[in-house]
Amino acid sequence: MGLLDALDRGLLDLIFPRDCAVTQLPLDQGPFRHLSTEGLAALPRITDPRCLTCGHPFDGG
Repeated sequence: MGLLDALDRGLLDLIFPRDCAVTQLPLDQGPFRHLSTEGLAALPRITDPRCLTCGHPFDGG
């Protein structure tokens, strides 16, 4: 049963990760499923000018 338990845990970790995708620290009960509050704060912010459809930054006007 040890192998099946490990496979079940691995599959669950893939679908419902226990660690933040940015900081690799255990997730808190924040508003986001795969990011901790610290991980969200660490992500770079895209500022204008940017595409209003996809958010991709660009230079010029």
